[in-house]
Amino acid sequence: MESTKEEEVNPFIDASDFLYKTFYEQPKNFVQHSLDDLTEDAVKVGFMYGTYYIASIYELSLPYIFVSVAVGYYVGNEVGDFAGEYVESSVKYYTGVEEYQAIKTQEGIFESLVDDIAEDFVKIVGLAYLLKMEALTYFLSANHNVEAQTGAGGSGALKALSIISGIYKYTRDYNNWNEYANKAGNFVAREVTEYCDSILQDDALISSHSGEDMCFMGDAQH
Repeated sequence: MESTKEEEVNPFIDASDFLYKTFYEQPKNFVQHSLDDLTEDAVKVGFMYGTYYIASIYELSLPYIFVSVAVGYYVGNEVGDFAGEYVESSVKYYTGVEEYQAIKTQEGIFESLVDDIAEDFVKIVGLAYLLKMEALTYFLSANHNVEAQTGAGGSGALKALSIISGIYKYTRDYNNWNEYANKAGNFVAREVTEYCDSILQDDALISSHSGEDMCFMGDAQH
């Protein structure tokens, strides 16, 4: 009796292709297309943490801490743009590869800020979801109960494993989340700007009509 079960494909046949993509292609794409954005993110986080740390030292109230972090974000965003451009030009110089960027129209200050905020929010949510298991493993390994059961070596091994796994996932999927966040930021900024413009136009139209009515009433009195 012949078996109808399909013969399983030997996974070791494509092992070299898998290793090539994992340890060369993905890191290369990360360096070429996302290293500049990662630099911008790191600078922003550094400025935000710095302003938060300073506000905490002076024991400022929560509203002032929030304002300080917002200022740190704004300044870090501007400085991060310069740092990202420097990294991008350096990568282009050494690799000869032009970074792909989503097509953008010329943005004003407000639209650019909304774009960056929406982009960062989407990126944070996506990467937090991506690394949720690694973060959970890391914090559980820092728990005293885990260390008591496995010993300091076991706790350290769990931390190292979570960090290695997180770095692998981050470099593997950061490109996709980064590109998606860019598109999301562009869309949100465009929609918010158009909405604000429509409100301003409506207000201007109402004001003009009010002025015309007042003029008409003055002429009628004369």
